Amino acid sequence: MARPSGLETRWSGINGIALSPDRQPLYWALTAGTTVFRIPVEALLSHTITEDARGAAVEIVGHVGANADGMAFGRDGHLYITDVTHNGLVRVNVQAGQAKIAARNDNVFWPDTATLAPNGDIVFTASKLNAHFAGAVKPGAERYLLWRLKP
Repeated sequence: MARPSGLETRWSGINGIALSPDRQPLYWALTAGTTVFRIPVEALLSHTITEDARGAAVEIVGHVGANADGMAFGRDGHLYITDVTHNGLVRVNVQAGQAKIAARNDNVFWPDTATLAPNGDIVFTASKLNAHFAGAVKPGAERYLLWRLKP
């Protein structure tokens, strides 16, 4: 995996964060970013590591090919990331650093928060947040949907 450089100048906020199922690496993406990063939890919790060493521990997992938002790990070990660009979900093989669209639907507008349901499905919200930003949604006309993917 590649080690990113100059992260402090590129970070514009984290939107999407997930702890791996084995609770070791922590994964995240930047707000409106297309890249997934990870860092060993030990590097985050260490009181003796320098900030430079902590930064050097950050790895680029891969590029998701879309604007990433919410994320959650599935029971299959893949990282699922809501895909604002293609109205759906991207499945990331974190070992191989490969991403592909897992599901998309033209009725999914601005998919956001994702979680793992008790039965193993990936559940995520969609809110037309882009329309809210544009002022195109009138107060009281908001519509928030829950979507479900059976991996």
